[in-house]
Amino acid sequence: MFSGDQAYEYSQLAFKDRKAWQRFREIPEWIDLKMKNGFTASQAIIKLEEKRSVPGKSCLLGTSALVKLLTTERKAAAKVCYFD
Repeated sequence: MFSGDQAYEYSQLAFKDRKAWQRFREIPEWIDLKMKNGFTASQAIIKLEEKRSVPGKSCLLGTSALVKLLTTERKAAAKVCYFD
């Protein structure tokens, strides 16, 4: 199979691939969730654009930062639902 070093390199590659893939799935999943909650696609995208502007910052969030924000919000919401 893999030697120790090869297994470590493979696991690091797999981790990087998962992180790269997360960027492409988090935003569409967020939009789908909003649409299931009654938003139209346009309303969901407008809401997403609003999330890109952060008070106190002059520029908009990039894709990576936006994904991180959505991930943090999703995990916080899951904890609230789990503990209620």
